[in-house]
Amino acid sequence: MTRTHYTQLRAEIDRKRPRQPPASSAAEQALLGALLISNRAYQEVADIVRPEDFAWPAHQRIFAAMGKLIGVGQEANPISLSHLFGSDAAFPDAGPAKYLAELAVSAVTLLNSIDYALIIADLSLRRSLIAELEDPQPGETLVDILNACKPRIKALAEAAARLREGVDAR
Repeated sequence: MTRTHYTQLRAEIDRKRPRQPPASSAAEQALLGALLISNRAYQEVADIVRPEDFAWPAHQRIFAAMGKLIGVGQEANPISLSHLFGSDAAFPDAGPAKYLAELAVSAVTLLNSIDYALIIADLSLRRSLIAELEDPQPGETLVDILNACKPRIKALAEAAARLREGVDAR
């Protein structure tokens, strides 16, 4: 009897679609668009988010390229970035030049760049934790995985608290 119940439950579980990893294309696009409009915000968000924190490969490449250009004192805008990507397959069908222009034009506000970066960093941490939990190393327990992630979780929480204090002081 228990075996039949398990089989029915397993069949119900298997019919459910797998859950998509946590990500926000809207936050990623908003941050990149804001940075394309004002490179000054890059230094503030570069302490919070890294290229690999972006869920979409094109966004990872854009953020990394922006960092390189800004790091050597050049302007990172749709024109200066588009030639770096050529016909990169990571970009939507429109191609890099058009996509970068769309990001810049659709930038809503520059004021929320830090908030967008925190969202991206948070979702990246969640994806990392999910991946670790789904594929543990031999002999690794749930407690081991959570303890390994604690420093990143704590750093993100502290960064968010410091930023909130800075906003409240305004």
